Amino acid sequence: MSRNLFVSFYVHDLSREAPLILGAIEELGEAVRIYRYLWYVRSELTAEEAAQRVWDLMEPVDSLIVIDASSSQLGAYNVDDQSLGWIERLWHQETPRPLTLSDCA
Repeated sequence: MSRNLFVSFYVHDLSREAPLILGAIEELGEAVRIYRYLWYVRSELTAEEAAQRVWDLMEPVDSLIVIDASSSQLGAYNVDDQSLGWIERLWHQETPRPLTLSDCA
C-alpha cells in the first residue's frame, strides 16, 4: 500500500546533513524535496518504519518526524512531547464547516 509521507528533520551538525541522511530519505520511495528540511515521499513503508530507517543515521541531538498523511500516523524521534500531543489533538479535531452565503440569509 502506497503512503503519502512528509519527512522533516533537524540536524545539530549541518556537515552531517548530506549525503547519508538525504540518501536515506530518497531510499524510502519516490522522494521530492520541498524545502531544505521537508520532503514528500510516496512510500510502501509506514511512518514508523520510515522514521527508523532515517533515524539510524542521525544523532541523539537531532530531531526527526515522519507524518503519514494517508493514515494519520507518525513516527518521531527527539520531538517535544508537548508538540506531539498538540498535533495528535488537533489532527483528529473536527473543524466547523465554513459559512456559506445561504447560512447568512
